[in-house]
Amino acid sequence: MELPDSLEPQPVDERRRTLLALAALAVLQRDDATPLEHQWAREVYDLCMALGEERETNH
Repeated sequence: MELPDSLEPQPVDERRRTLLALAALAVLQRDDATPLEHQWAREVYDLCMALGEERETNH
């Protein structure tokens, strides 16, 4: 089963990674966010930070 082109993994450039991290931080700051939203935001933020560290060590 092939995914449509729009859902294929794309490389995450620095700008996208930063925007994802900021969006995740915004969710983490919300008092009305659900536990699931907080979990998602934490996972996205951690992934963004790991990608940034990996990028720095590879360059």
